[in-house]
Amino acid sequence: MTSQCLAGAAVRDAVFADLRARCAATGLRPGLAVILVGDDPASQVYVRSKGKACESLGFHSETHRLPADAAEPELLALVARLNRDPAIHGILVQIPLPPHLSAERVQAPWIPRRTSTDSTRRTSAACWPARRGSCPARRWA
Repeated sequence: MTSQCLAGAAVRDAVFADLRARCAATGLRPGLAVILVGDDPASQVYVRSKGKACESLGFHSETHRLPADAAEPELLALVARLNRDPAIHGILVQIPLPPHLSAERVQAPWIPRRTSTDSTRRTSAACWPARRGSCPARRWA
């Protein structure tokens, strides 16, 4: 088998062009809410890149920053509020979370149509190391 170099920028540009066309055709302005708990430098870079991508596509984007010592009920209340927000179509809780927070409990109340990872409670449950199963891949169709 021979290796093949992928042209990442070209693929990104094609996907972004397709997304812009879909949004123009439907009149929909997708909204992404990102929740960042703590100050992990790599997570900050990743979250910033998501905001820039949304901006370049004309999407609505919100970044919610919580301190590293945020309590789980505070985080769950934010997820619940975002679930009810009609401007938000996807929620991304940036992982890793601080050790006192459970990513599994935080993701459990998501409304399936709003999960930015395209998973549901049943399929996301298979993604946790303590459980058997496989994670679904992100669908673009």
